[in-house]
Amino acid sequence: AWQKVLDDYGIKELHMSECMDKINGPRKPNWPYKDWSDSKRDAFIRSLISVAIDHTLFGVGGLLNVQDYEAISPSWLKMDAEHPYLFSFQLFFDCLLPILEKLEPPLPPGEQVAFIFDQNRQFEDRATKAFHLIKALRDTNDRFGSITFATRKQHMPLQAADLIAYIVRQGHARRT
Repeated sequence: AWQKVLDDYGIKELHMSECMDKINGPRKPNWPYKDWSDSKRDAFIRSLISVAIDHTLFGVGGLLNVQDYEAISPSWLKMDAEHPYLFSFQLFFDCLLPILEKLEPPLPPGEQVAFIFDQNRQFEDRATKAFHLIKALRDTNDRFGSITFATRKQHMPLQAADLIAYIVRQGHARRT
């Protein structure tokens, strides 16, 4: 369904910031949205949101204000996490595990959740190690399965996650 919307609009893959970049986008030679009106862009985004809603059981996400993290986090925590990305990554799994245990209906015995994250060569190795450490220490019911880092082209749900993250960031920015 996601691919059909992309095909209908002549888009190869969604990069939300590129789609919404009215200032810098038109200067890019191959910017696929250059002749789009605001109403066409809105219809495109609404179509993708509908697909995401229709094909999602639940979503988990978070937002980290890096300035606040730097200002209030103790130095030992910053040294342990090494980077705000890794801190957020670990926090994500800490928050997700109790949710998985309380799902209704519950996950069938032995069923695991596989994780696909947007490719990030800078953090993949450390994030994978952090995932396996969290799995070993906290995942007593063995709910966490595999972890993969892939491109948005390889895994379209990453494009949906990019859309949702963009919308959440915009909403947060308007409130602050």
